[in-house]
Amino acid sequence: MTEELATRLEDLVRSIAQAEIAEREALLIKLEKLVFDLEARGQDVPREARAHVRPECDDGIEDRFDNMPV
Repeated sequence: MTEELATRLEDLVRSIAQAEIAEREALLIKLEKLVFDLEARGQDVPREARAHVRPECDDGIEDRFDNMPV
């Protein structure tokens, strides 16, 4: 990952932590797009950034399996 992307990720994570609820949603969408783009390119994504994105994604995946027969 380039230094510019790493800085951008750090700034987004910091902004999310300090943002009001209304602003946080828009920042999370930006972070999610950046994380997915990095993963698609095979780049490493810092744990702090991934932690903001994964809980929502995991819930959606888990919801799909709630009614599956065992």
